[in-house]
Amino acid sequence: MPEKKEAPTKGQEKKEAPTKGVFIGRTPLQWAQLFIFILLTWGFLAAFSLSCWACFTAITRGDPDVPYWRRHTSIVSPAVFTQPGLHYENASDECQYCLGISVNCVIDWTPDYMKLSESDLKDALKDAYPEAAYSSGAILMYVTCKGKTKSDQEKIGGVKVYNGKPGFGSDAFPCRGNQENNDDDKETKKKRKKARMMVLDFTDTKAVKNADPETVITIDCRSWAKNVIDDSTVAYKGLPGAGARILFKVDKKADQKISEATLNST
Repeated sequence: MPEKKEAPTKGQEKKEAPTKGVFIGRTPLQWAQLFIFILLTWGFLAAFSLSCWACFTAITRGDPDVPYWRRHTSIVSPAVFTQPGLHYENASDECQYCLGISVNCVIDWTPDYMKLSESDLKDALKDAYPEAAYSSGAILMYVTCKGKTKSDQEKIGGVKVYNGKPGFGSDAFPCRGNQENNDDDKETKKKRKKARMMVLDFTDTKAVKNADPETVITIDCRSWAKNVIDDSTVAYKGLPGAGARILFKVDKKADQKISEATLNST
């Protein structure tokens, strides 16, 4: 009887597998599949890197004096800084108990001025500075400041606008950023700085007359122009749009007569 052959093991099958058309252990079909996989993988990585580079250049191109996020209005690069907020600083050099309110620089932005006769603005000015009188022909981006709570309003009642200018004159706009520092002479810079600041005098208010260094007073300031949006969509939650929330203390014994507690601006 013929001898029964044993079934080959897996190792033996592998050794006995045909080697015709095999290159470095792979058939042409396997090499084609591997090549396609590598091509798709590296193609995806190259396309992703290229799209990142394109987004970066789309954001950073343009005038270097203009902040990146104001250059475009696309999904890739939305315009964020589209209107100026307000800034606070101690202005006791102007008067003993004063706060300076200045407008932040937004490159090439110019306000669409409102007329003093417009009801909302007129009422807001009367409410903020009841004793003041203004020229109807003044060209200003007006600013109103009011105590946040009834208690705050009582404390700052009687606040005056130093030099009678409740806002920023046309000389303040547009801001040109670094170009101003390079091109303008000292006199022009001084004139622009003055135009970009209004000063509030608290001398005759209860906040000063009954000063308590432990009491924090909160006032909300906002700017007025037709192209300024006073809306929660362009401000942090709870803060005034197109303006600033200022928290300060009055300490008659301190060298700095009005001291900052904290400041939030939008």
